[in-house]
Amino acid sequence: MLSQGWSQANNAAVSKMGLPITRTAAVRRKTTRSKQKILIIEDDKSMHALYKAVLENPKISFRSAYDGAIGLTMAETIEPDLILLDVDLPGVTGFFICKYLKANPLTASIPVILISGLSSADDILCGMKVKASDYVTKPIEENDLRSRVEDALNAAEIMEKIANASAMLPHSSTTPTAFRTIPNGGQ
Repeated sequence: MLSQGWSQANNAAVSKMGLPITRTAAVRRKTTRSKQKILIIEDDKSMHALYKAVLENPKISFRSAYDGAIGLTMAETIEPDLILLDVDLPGVTGFFICKYLKANPLTASIPVILISGLSSADDILCGMKVKASDYVTKPIEENDLRSRVEDALNAAEIMEKIANASAMLPHSSTTPTAFRTIPNGGQ
């Protein structure tokens, strides 16, 4: 049912706590992968080649989508660790795709870096309003892109660890002990 490293005993423990065995299982599965997956959604094949060359690393694998519809399907099926998304795609904008990804529970936690030739403050603000993790303007600076991708992947890894740790905590409808009032002033 789940990936290696996640036993039936763990399933039973999670069930006893009343927690569903759903998305947290998928998160755990991602942390056991040897390579991080980056999905590139970009209609220009030369830009795919550029991103792959700039970000080349034995710990990263790349998947490519050349239009928005295929990119959305791939994001849901391959569970990438990061999405590089062109804003100016034919038919549908990267802003719309990002907004859709962030509204979808299957893809909401995937960091999305928008990449665009649009560089006005309004364009960048629009990217942040659709919950993009970052916004990179073209022409790209190679070191800047590398740094932003590394930062987004590191932040996502930290969020996975927090989600995994949180999923292991017992959940209660009562107020946590640390926030309860001590009767009689603590005496």
